[in-house]
Amino acid sequence: SIREHIAAVAFCVKRVNHRVKVIAGAGSNDTSAALYLSQHAQDSGADALLLVTPYYNKASQTGLIQHYTYIADRVELPILLYNVPSRTGVSFTARPTSFSRSTPTSTGSRRPAETSPCSPTPAPSAAMTSTSGRATTIRWCP
Repeated sequence: SIREHIAAVAFCVKRVNHRVKVIAGAGSNDTSAALYLSQHAQDSGADALLLVTPYYNKASQTGLIQHYTYIADRVELPILLYNVPSRTGVSFTARPTSFSRSTPTSTGSRRPAETSPCSPTPAPSAAMTSTSGRATTIRWCP
């Protein structure tokens, strides 16, 4: 449930107590639900958000940009876009910088890793590119 999701993020943030970064999953096929989860993750103290491409809806690229922009303009956390077309039925092909933010926080994208799990890789699938143009290699462990 939504309450359990919010409680799980809050528990995680409290439990790790700033020892590690918390990237809270806050995606939904419903923009208002994704915003609600995003705001609660921010209020709980999460360090960033992971937003999956909306599933079931098969939105156009313009629709996806509007979805992400709506959320990005209402939270201050960095956002990592999770593009997983095999699960959502749609692929987000626009660059993460295709949508604007009213606050300057980094935004990036992630696709399922095409290299071995749990190893840093410079492949585009594992690179998070900020709106400033800097790329950060991150570890993905399924």
